Amino acid sequence: MITQPLHNKKAVPVIHNVTTGESRIDYQMLHKGYAGMFSGNSFDIAAMTQIDGSHLPTAMLLQELIDMVEGTAGNTLLYISSRKKRYIETLSDAKYERGSMDKDYNVLLSYFNTIPIVVDGNISNVETSVLD
Repeated sequence: MITQPLHNKKAVPVIHNVTTGESRIDYQMLHKGYAGMFSGNSFDIAAMTQIDGSHLPTAMLLQELIDMVEGTAGNTLLYISSRKKRYIETLSDAKYERGSMDKDYNVLLSYFNTIPIVVDGNISNVETSVLD
């Protein structure tokens, strides 16, 4: 975690009521951190790599990925990049579903075999062979 004071460690007026223009004096800090996932055993994380326009995922490959982590709808999420989600949306399989709006995030959710698919902006669309 990196903490950095702003404005040369001096207090600055900040408007906190836009209707009246009332302001208060604040000290401001910038906190930067890095998130990650911890895997305690071999059933926690599985990866499907080398997916591109000429090597599309299939329903069987997705089911094998879920089986590798012994996944169920209650304890599993599929994290993918936005490009990989577009590839999965081309599946014409009964196991791929698009659900209604999620009230928390107001996005259209997708599921594969009742397991939620989450698009994560931290996952690169650029494929590498690092995991292979």
